[in-house]
Amino acid sequence: AARHISQKLGLAVKENEITKYDLTPASGFKEKTDKGSIAFYPLPGFEPVAIPNDLKRYFDQEFAFPGEKYCVRYFVIKNDEQITASLDDSTKYKQYVDEKKGASQSVAINIMMPDPANFRMPNSKENDDRSDCRKINNSDFIIEYAFQVGDNSVLAKGYKYCYMYATFKQNAADCYVVFLSDDTKKIGLFRQMHKSSIKYRN
Repeated sequence: AARHISQKLGLAVKENEITKYDLTPASGFKEKTDKGSIAFYPLPGFEPVAIPNDLKRYFDQEFAFPGEKYCVRYFVIKNDEQITASLDDSTKYKQYVDEKKGASQSVAINIMMPDPANFRMPNSKENDDRSDCRKINNSDFIIEYAFQVGDNSVLAKGYKYCYMYATFKQNAADCYVVFLSDDTKKIGLFRQMHKSSIKYRN
């Protein structure tokens, strides 16, 4: 799963090296959220902006706050596998969560692009309480990451810090929300407001 997600992004982590993939650009953001059973609500004050040309194949949509140096980028990844087994089975659910966790770790590392000599896994916070996730955004599993961006990062070039929020629901698209800033206080504020922008439809 992690390799699949990385390939969708256009990058993959393999033996502490970044490998590029030549992929065609993703389809429109609204089309992907509609097909992925995701309802999207723009964050207050943020306005849509053009994604830099070298990032168009990695992200579906970018929003920025006028006059400020921070942005939020979204990408939606269609799940090709349809899950038919009930996730009420604790073993099945743990397997599902572990797969999504591995995929999100791969994405976080691709954005972070750390120095291999001083590699440390980005800090994460998981929410695998399905009933709580359903209340938040009707998802099955949520995971959050906060980390300092590496000097050689391609996906977060020009920014110092990243907060990434990934949300998953069986038989629906995976959604990643990436907030970039040079100010850790802005990261803290975004962590409080981000969950209102993405919600899965029933």
